[in-house]
Amino acid sequence: MNPTKIIGIILIVAGGLGLAYGGFSYTKQTTGVKLGPIELKVQERETISVPLIISAGAIALGVFLLVAVGRKLRATTPRGSGARSIRVIASPLPRTHN
Repeated sequence: MNPTKIIGIILIVAGGLGLAYGGFSYTKQTTGVKLGPIELKVQERETISVPLIISAGAIALGVFLLVAVGRKLRATTPRGSGARSIRVIASPLPRTHN
């Protein structure tokens, strides 16, 4: 499996998760007040929302990468099992005048 297909699959999965959950949140810990040996730590919850257009765009780009790579590989792969093919080009015979 080549890297382009892997990136395409990751984009499709990430876009699907963005559509399903709409975003993600995490906890950030900061120091609020520091008075000598005493520290007051504050935990803030940050939420990041993923826009719908970004999720849909990631899915579309992932599908494009999978389809484009699939077509490119099929177009460059020789047919058969390595046997050489002979291409015959037909040319018209010259006319003879009677």
